[in-house]
Amino acid sequence: MATRIWTGGAGNGDWNDTGNWQGGVVPTNGDDVYFDERGAANNAVTNLTGHTGDTINLYVSKGFQGNIGQQGEAGLDYQVTTARIAGSGTLYKLGHTTATLRVQVGRGTTVYATAGTYTTVEVSSGNFTATGATVTTLRNIGGQKIELQSGGSAGTTLTTASGVVETARSWATVNIKGGATVRTSSAAAVTTKANIEKGGTLQHNSSGTVTNMEVFPGGLFTPKGAPRNFTVTDYTQWEGGDVIEREPGIAITFTNPNLDRPP
Repeated sequence: MATRIWTGGAGNGDWNDTGNWQGGVVPTNGDDVYFDERGAANNAVTNLTGHTGDTINLYVSKGFQGNIGQQGEAGLDYQVTTARIAGSGTLYKLGHTTATLRVQVGRGTTVYATAGTYTTVEVSSGNFTATGATVTTLRNIGGQKIELQSGGSAGTTLTTASGVVETARSWATVNIKGGATVRTSSAAAVTTKANIEKGGTLQHNSSGTVTNMEVFPGGLFTPKGAPRNFTVTDYTQWEGGDVIEREPGIAITFTNPNLDRPP
């Protein structure tokens, strides 16, 4: 295992050009890879493929002002054990498997996961979008916008305390804390438990079933979107919690309700 540091010295932004790496070696299996203030602020680090058999750790500090990847290009295809992204660019595009991804970027910056399975994604700031990648556990601590498009598989646990999470995927458990909103779409469902705490909102725009929903005082469940039918099963509405039961064109079936439970 070695430490590989991006310098951008070749001036072309090519990941696979040895001239862009301190020591003249492109990262390979087992390496720790760093992008920091020593890296030239290229518009984009490109040509990210050709490494599907290699495993690395990836660390991008705030001092790095460039992008990794660009729209229309495949994401970085190493197997990544740990990725911590805090760069000052606008775009970081990852593909393939990542065990743990921590996102701490600026408000205008998005980290993209284009493929593979991400066992844990933790967003402290900035934006995160999963296109073809599967996310098993998502923790949104302070992110602005999280988007989980329909390309990946269902997740296990989504917990959010900030901003907006838009999901076209189903989750086993959804926890929504104060000031956060989850917006579902397509046929996204909550299959095991939905907890909506004070200041949290579940805006259900999908046809999927919401199972075992609990709306705490100050929490809000509201249906939005196109006309459709869906079901909410085994739900508890605490006194002071708000459940919007009617929207034009939307038919909701509530089963086993426990209403206005005292706090």
